[in-house]
Amino acid sequence: MSNDMSKANEQFIRDFMGSISAQGFRAATKKFVSPNVVWWVTGAGEIQDKLDAIAEMFERTLENGLGFKMTILDMISQDDKVAAEVQGYGKLIDGAIYNNFYHFLFEIRDDKIVRVREYLDTKHVDEVYGSYVAQFL
Repeated sequence: MSNDMSKANEQFIRDFMGSISAQGFRAATKKFVSPNVVWWVTGAGEIQDKLDAIAEMFERTLENGLGFKMTILDMISQDDKVAAEVQGYGKLIDGAIYNNFYHFLFEIRDDKIVRVREYLDTKHVDEVYGSYVAQFL
């Protein structure tokens, strides 16, 4: 595969992260993520069947009612894979600040994300979202 494809896939991930920031997690996943995605997260395993519940949790708990502001710090790609270091920031309705750092490995096929491996600080998630997780997931 060409370097042009790798660069196009990097832009695709930039657009995905921008969509999370501007339109929210639900809208971004509907637009950019395959319905057959396999999405694995540190400490949780595969979560693809929980994406709607996660979106609802963000909508009900974040001050902006959408999703985190996702800032790409670094990115590298090869063929159909994109690795991205990302900061996710948001203020919850209870005043808590969520400020986590992620490493994602995305696999893109036919203009959709088909596989995600997501690494993050699970202790921070528990500290900020622990009381909400049981309600939504």
